[in-house]
Amino acid sequence: MTPTEPGDVLLAFWTEKREGRGEDAQPVAAAGPNGGVIAVCDGMGGAGSARVQVGDGEVSQARLAARLAAQIIAARSWGPIEDGTPEGLGDQLRSGFQQRAAELDLGSGRLRSRMLRTLPTTLALGHYEHDEDRVRLQALWAGDSRVYVLAPATGLQQVTEDDLRSRGDAMANLSEDSPLSNMVSASAAFTVNSRWVEVPAGPCVLLAATDGCFGYVRTPLHFESLLLRAMAEAKSYEEWCEAVKSAVLDITGDDASMAIAVPGSPPWEEFRAAFGTRAREVAERVGLYDREYEELLAARAHLSAQEGRVGQIRMDLWDEYKETYEFWIRETEAGSPPAPVKPAAAVESTEIPVDESPTRMLPVSPAAAGMCEHCGRPVAKAVEA
Repeated sequence: MTPTEPGDVLLAFWTEKREGRGEDAQPVAAAGPNGGVIAVCDGMGGAGSARVQVGDGEVSQARLAARLAAQIIAARSWGPIEDGTPEGLGDQLRSGFQQRAAELDLGSGRLRSRMLRTLPTTLALGHYEHDEDRVRLQALWAGDSRVYVLAPATGLQQVTEDDLRSRGDAMANLSEDSPLSNMVSASAAFTVNSRWVEVPAGPCVLLAATDGCFGYVRTPLHFESLLLRAMAEAKSYEEWCEAVKSAVLDITGDDASMAIAVPGSPPWEEFRAAFGTRAREVAERVGLYDREYEELLAARAHLSAQEGRVGQIRMDLWDEYKETYEFWIRETEAGSPPAPVKPAAAVESTEIPVDESPTRMLPVSPAAAGMCEHCGRPVAKAVEA
């Protein structure tokens, strides 16, 4: 935690899935008396997978790009919030990235694929200010890292909009793997999107997070549940941050980084109590889903086991049955002639006496006769004389 006087509570964590090879930059978190900046950057490992020599070792362009973007954000002088993208921010990023690419001679070769970029990274930044009546937040972003507001009355709200080619929402993005439509890089045009919102004064949380934090939950509501459950169990802001980090590490399959600001620095117990009702509501709703989902998982596991048992019985039956079923096939394939068939024993012929008494046809009334199956007319029945 980074306290400021008389500023805000600042919290941050950063994790690497593979130590020394992570592609998230360490978060930016800085505050003054009446506002501050939080930011995260996630280097694009697919588009920036190419390795580059830096100092005595090699790193991916994605790792280098995220750290460069974070450095530019941290070094910038942040004044009052402006409408639209802050003047010069996009130019600072472009200039910084192109200069670094030139220093490393990254623009001399032609990229092998249109999907590849030179120094590609996402960016999600929250620039905020507050007074006694409100908190004003400007979210700036490129890519699919996000800025959120968490408040007791409204819960977790996503302020940024993921730059995806599919244009899918937060739920769809949990199951789809859409390419990004926009990201910071040295080799292609990009846009720094901007949106600002106002939140009434009172306990609230501003978050910036990479997809390693929110991309592995069952639903978007589960991410809010993760934050509130960790809050309910913590005894301080520091414990809350550690609990959130631990919960993210339990589920994520990626690098993860988060920066948090709590404007006004309310006392911990007061802050946690303000979210109590919301935490109980979310826990109830998530619990209903989780119980049904766990039953579904159990049913799938039972079905999978049953399919395995049925499949094994099927093969056992065939292995046993084919010994006799394929006997002649195997004999022929082996080149052995079929065994001679022993002729049946001769049977002495015995004439069966036939009664050759004459018969005659007697007329039969239609009511008593059968009906011809072809024409439907009555037919006569042969009877002995």
